[in-house]
Amino acid sequence: MHNSCYMRFFDLKKNNKNDGKQNQEGSPTIKVDVGVQTEPSNNHLSSTSPSGIFMSTKTSSTGTSDTTTDSASIEQLSDSTMKLPFYRLDKFTKKCCICNADFHPKRRRSIKIDTSIRIQCLIEHHIFIENESKCYSAHVSNGLLKIDAINKIKQNYSNHCTVYRDELINMFNEMKQELKNKDSTINKLKNTPLLDFNDNETFMSDKHYHILTRLTRNEFNDLCSYIPSTALRTTDVRTPRMAIACLLVKLRLGVSHDTLCTLFGIDDKRRMNRILESANSALTQYFVPKHLGFHHITREQVLKQHTRPLAQQLLANDNPNKAIIILDGTYVYARKSANNLLQRRTYSVHKGKPLVKPMMIVSTDGYIISVIGPYFADSKNNDAEITKSIIYNNKEDMLDWLAPGDVIVVDR
Repeated sequence: MHNSCYMRFFDLKKNNKNDGKQNQEGSPTIKVDVGVQTEPSNNHLSSTSPSGIFMSTKTSSTGTSDTTTDSASIEQLSDSTMKLPFYRLDKFTKKCCICNADFHPKRRRSIKIDTSIRIQCLIEHHIFIENESKCYSAHVSNGLLKIDAINKIKQNYSNHCTVYRDELINMFNEMKQELKNKDSTINKLKNTPLLDFNDNETFMSDKHYHILTRLTRNEFNDLCSYIPSTALRTTDVRTPRMAIACLLVKLRLGVSHDTLCTLFGIDDKRRMNRILESANSALTQYFVPKHLGFHHITREQVLKQHTRPLAQQLLANDNPNKAIIILDGTYVYARKSANNLLQRRTYSVHKGKPLVKPMMIVSTDGYIISVIGPYFADSKNNDAEITKSIIYNNKEDMLDWLAPGDVIVVDR
């Protein structure tokens, strides 16, 4: 009995194997009748729909099957309408769409909600705002809806709404255009240098102007207005404003050419050297003669506007017709030169460093009339020798500018 049962089980197992091979060769799938299955392990079967969406089929005790997808919260009402899990704001012409308060032109100002705000609310907060919707300006801050406005919307509106197909298409087109604008802005930022002086308040504030150049934005704009377009032209690597800014930052901070190339996005320090030379030449030609030198101001202007009464009493016997000017040499540090002769002539024994000496000519209130030089720092060029050289050679027609009886205050 035992052997006969064993042989029957062996034949049955062999037949099942042969049937399995034939089914595998005939078709890659096995059809399963879900309603006939009674085993607990077969009550939950997974299949793939022809469209490629994963679906889960569950069989109830009555033999019916339920199909669920990830988009169960989205309900299509018709061919042109759809129910979505969004907060939809009503569009009013005389009310705020957020707080439903009536617009009052004298109390609070109403604004039209920008496209970027609508897209940001839809993506981050699931809030659908129709085009041309209006709200109070108090609900918007820095181009975004405030947090209290978002919370008020979620409290006053249902989180399900009906949206028309045309509205979705328009919103998708607006999102596409906004994405293009953002992508264009990102590409521009990638190509924008760290310092941008092209009068763009987004990149450079007034504080940044003052720190880097010691000039305010308005003063920098006034400086650039003196340079004609023919003196400094716009090229593919810099604008006239950028060239002047390079020179001012170089003078203010004393950084190397490599550092300037990094800050202003220039790929070659030789090109930076040409930019500095062109800016220096333009400022020397068009700006400096109007603000420095004996030719930019008259003697009468110095007497009326730049002479202190105390200095006039002490040095000019309180004579209002005597001009008083002060000559004093200062110094500007320089790098150690590789040329031996130049190194010896620029080395100052008094300071112990290489430097050059410009001669400052100022009025009694500190107004700079002119700067002559610079001169070498060796023993042949002390303040007395420099003053003699200026007077004997009549530099900048200084003797023609002065009148008999004027006072010159010099340092020994």
